[in-house]
Amino acid sequence: MSRRDSQKQKLYDWEHKHLKKSKKLSKEECESMVRTLNRHTKRLWRGKIGPVSVNILKRYGRNSWTDGREISLRTWGMTPEVIFHEYAHCCVGVSRGHGKEFVGCLLALVTHYLGKDRILMAKTLNEHNIDFESSETWRKKLGLNGRHSLRNLI
Repeated sequence: MSRRDSQKQKLYDWEHKHLKKSKKLSKEECESMVRTLNRHTKRLWRGKIGPVSVNILKRYGRNSWTDGREISLRTWGMTPEVIFHEYAHCCVGVSRGHGKEFVGCLLALVTHYLGKDRILMAKTLNEHNIDFESSETWRKKLGLNGRHSLRNLI
């Protein structure tokens, strides 16, 4: 494991334990969710590569991923939690891996949209020895004001 992405497995383990996957979304719901995320975070995209799109992969495989412009989802990954994970990569830059910026961005997304308790999530990240930036800092960077629910996304 590279030093730069030394948190990857710890973060995957944390997600598996603390971000239980909710219902599987349809292709249309995934596309709607990403479009709405783009709209809510438009401030972040000014002067950058632009909004993110989603691609549902036909074949079964192990990974979902992003190149920073398009999120490629396997059918098992068509859940809000996987979309938030991949969208956070787009926001911070794919080359930054699963570092503290990425985790801060992911934390901002899941607390904002899934209603997860920010203090509890931060506590569990600390218990897993995962470094992260403030989710409040990322809420500001993303331009997330007030509270949205997942229903607003799909």
